[in-house]
Amino acid sequence: MANVNEFEFHPRIIAALKKAFDLWKNSKALLPEFERKRLSVGCHLLDQFLKGGVLSQALTEISGESASGKTQLCLQLCLTVQMPVEMGGLDSGAIYVCTEDAFPSRRLKQMIDVLHKTRPSVVNSVLMDNVYIEHSADVDDLWKCISQKIQFLLRSGKVKLVIIDSLAAVFRCNQVEVDLVKRARQLSSVGTLLSRLSSDFRIPIVVVNQVSDIVESNSFSLTEKRTPSLGIAWGNQVTMRLMLSRTSECITQEYDRENSSDPVAEETKTFYSANVRCLRVIFAPHLPNTACRFIITQGGLQGYG
Repeated sequence: MANVNEFEFHPRIIAALKKAFDLWKNSKALLPEFERKRLSVGCHLLDQFLKGGVLSQALTEISGESASGKTQLCLQLCLTVQMPVEMGGLDSGAIYVCTEDAFPSRRLKQMIDVLHKTRPSVVNSVLMDNVYIEHSADVDDLWKCISQKIQFLLRSGKVKLVIIDSLAAVFRCNQVEVDLVKRARQLSSVGTLLSRLSSDFRIPIVVVNQVSDIVESNSFSLTEKRTPSLGIAWGNQVTMRLMLSRTSECITQEYDRENSSDPVAEETKTFYSANVRCLRVIFAPHLPNTACRFIITQGGLQGYG
């Protein structure tokens, strides 16, 4: 049998092996820098749960049933991205692509007003003008938006966060005959482009997804399970998948008059009822499969318990 030393390796193979060894050797030095690249959610408890917030250079999916808080979380990220880096932000703006409903500008304004009262130091940095809004009605519109408008804003340095709310809406089809092959190809192209933009510009990209009800049967009973839409092919392109859901639990909170953005409620309310919701990590490269609870206040998502 020939000795390993007797083989002559191609120079390109030697160079590739040397590069791989250097990357492995420097991985420990690069890890702390990677760990710092998070976008805060805007709540200390939720940031602790997510070990810093939403990943940069990653495609994050937020899925969940209706009224579970998906859009609320996205709006909150539009505020935190504008904060200074030392406060968990990226010191830049966000682009928000709506595919279903009109952009909830009144709700965003309410959250900004509360934020300015609770954190006066960010009054001049967190503004509605730093949130760029686009609307896409179908797959072709969305592709143009991503490949042209979003890339232009990213190159200009005006935004460091991309949110699509929601991706499932433009791929949902009510026609009897659906070209599944074409749909899968389009979905793959959109996912690949979003992943490339996230990597090239080193930014977080957040995509909202809907859920589907799946009935599973066994020998004794039928069970209903909710799973994110768009299938396995899309799921394989996602780096971090979070799922939001409602619970039957309800708590009573004392009304915060000092930081309220509603002058009428300030005079009439003392307590209010808040529904408890659940944030679950389905998968992430740095997090276990676990869950935490939160409520939605005037200022946005707030961890609970």
